[in-house]
Amino acid sequence: MKSLKALSKEILFDFNAQHDCASGECKIDNSTEFVIQEHIKTAKNKKTVYHSDDIRYLMNMHALHNAHLVREVLPRSLVIPIPLQIHRNEFHEELS
Repeated sequence: MKSLKALSKEILFDFNAQHDCASGECKIDNSTEFVIQEHIKTAKNKKTVYHSDDIRYLMNMHALHNAHLVREVLPRSLVIPIPLQIHRNEFHEELS
């Protein structure tokens, strides 16, 4: 995993990013480690995610306590709301 150094004054806020395993087609496989259960090594291998790259990450904008700060620094095209339904009122009427 790559690391990046920054001055503390350059850090505007913190957030959590998750690797986009679906786009990266990352593999899940058994590792050489075994599952420890109640301090005892079992015969089960641990499942490990093997990431194919370290380029694409996802950020859940709806779960952030500081989403307003993230929206200020990202381009609008990345944070524009995408409606579930274009004709919202008609959709609600169908459901009611």
